[in-house]
Formats: sequence, structure tokens, C-alpha cells
Amino acid sequence: MALACTFRLAAPGAQLGFPEIKLGLIPGYGGTQRLPRLVGEARATELILTGRTVLAEEAERLAAPTARLGFPEIKLGLIPGYGGTQRLPRLVGEARATELILTGRTVLAEEAERIGLINHIVEGDLIEAGQTFAREMTGFSLPVLCLARDAIRRAHDLPLHDGLKIEADLSTLAFQTADAVEGMTAFIEKRKPVFGDG
Repeated sequence: MALACTFRLAAPGAQLGFPEIKLGLIPGYGGTQRLPRLVGEARATELILTGRTVLAEEAERLAAPTARLGFPEIKLGLIPGYGGTQRLPRLVGEARATELILTGRTVLAEEAERIGLINHIVEGDLIEAGQTFAREMTGFSLPVLCLARDAIRRAHDLPLHDGLKIEADLSTLAFQTADAVEGMTAFIEKRKPVFGDG
């Protein structure tokens, strides 16, 4: 079986993104709560944590062209563990997840990409592609990255109004960091911010 990788990768194109993170802030106006409901938690996390502008159809989960993905546990008298029954419906929808889990059918990378199980087939090195993605975050404020990720995780399954409250609270914390001051100052001065993780 070929490798599949859960690093996220994005491509330029139609505009959708959250550049606030580049200023040392977390996205406001409900962005961290609404986006996961629209594009899924993994894609929302990538968009928010990197502050990238990406295509709505961009890549986030990588797989080699020869990858075969599936949940064969049913064939062994088991059910998928480690969150498989919970995460798969969030990626591909309940009906398709039910089909894949109850039949134990594996899918090739091309089908996995088509149904949203993966979003990008990588012809080259998966690890290198994942590392390229990870490097995109290293210049941002670590505390603000954590606040943005926390906003997504804490409110993912909550009603929107509860998620908005969590986001507002965490956004207030982000505004109080030295990195927020540096990010906004750098923006005004038209220079790249130098975050001190504070």
C-alpha cells in the first residue's frame, strides 16, 4: 500500500483566506467558527494558521498517486478506531462514510481526491511537500497560532453563537499580545513583521 500523508498544502488561485494571522491576530467576525462548517476543520485550520489565500478546492491532505485508502476493519469483525468513524463523515459526508466503513472498500488516490478524502495527489516526495507546508507557519506568532487553533478546536461542534463567543474571547487575548502590536505596526510600515512569540 502506498503512502498517504495528512500534512496540508495549498495552491494560489481564487481568493479565500485569513491574512489576520500575519498581523499577529486571529480572524474575527466569526471566521474561525463559520469556515470549518463550510470547508471542514482541516482546511479551515490550514487557511487560518497560515493566513494564506487559497483556492476553495486547494489541497490539504496529500497522497501518492498509487495510494489506496480505506477502512478495512469491518472485514475483520471490527469497526475503525482512532476516530475513523467520527472523522470520515466530516470529510466525505455521512452517506459516503457509511458506505466506505460498512463495505471495507478501499479507494485509489484519484477517487479519494474526487470524494474529498484527500485534496491533492503529490507526484513527488510527500514528506517534502508536508515540510514545505509546515515551514509556512514558522514565521508567525506561536501564541497566536495556538489561539487560532484553539478557537477552531474548542468550537467545532458547538452552535455558532457559542463558537462566536469563544472566538471573541480568544481574539481579545490575541489583541493583547506584543506580536499583535508588531504585526499591525509592520503592516502600517509596509514591512515583514518579526514576531517574538509574546
